[in-house]
Amino acid sequence: MKRSIAMAFVCLLYLMARPCSAASHPNTYQDGVLVSFQNITSGAQCSSTTTATATSDGPGAAHADSDGHTTCHNVVDRHYTVKVGDTVFIVKKSSSKKGMALGYATLGWSHAFEKDSVLANLLPGTPIMVRTDGEGFHIKVGKRESIYTVVAAQ
Repeated sequence: MKRSIAMAFVCLLYLMARPCSAASHPNTYQDGVLVSFQNITSGAQCSSTTTATATSDGPGAAHADSDGHTTCHNVVDRHYTVKVGDTVFIVKKSSSKKGMALGYATLGWSHAFEKDSVLANLLPGTPIMVRTDGEGFHIKVGKRESIYTVVAAQ
């Protein structure tokens, strides 16, 4: 009996809180269009290895050898230009707070399994839906949505 009353109370609280949370986080989208995209080099990432060996043939006879190798590659961000109403935005893909926390917790390995940008592989002129909230600039294409950071607005 007490369990039924507790369950009814929890359900009542859920139903009362639901309209409040929906009102504070509206998913109101605006129509937009993908205008263009470009790859921007934002830096370089390098790694290096060094191997050292030493041998001794007896008193006073020693030989040392070392070999070093450095590999670098450019870090590239894709910037998308989107138009919403009369405003043009340049955006780049970002992670949600949950995605960033997961990235830190897994030392970056979670990014290997992260879904691609919804704008990837789309041609300019593709219609999009856009909304903003405290986490960023959400762009929706079909049923998929990705979060972006605004780089510039005109």
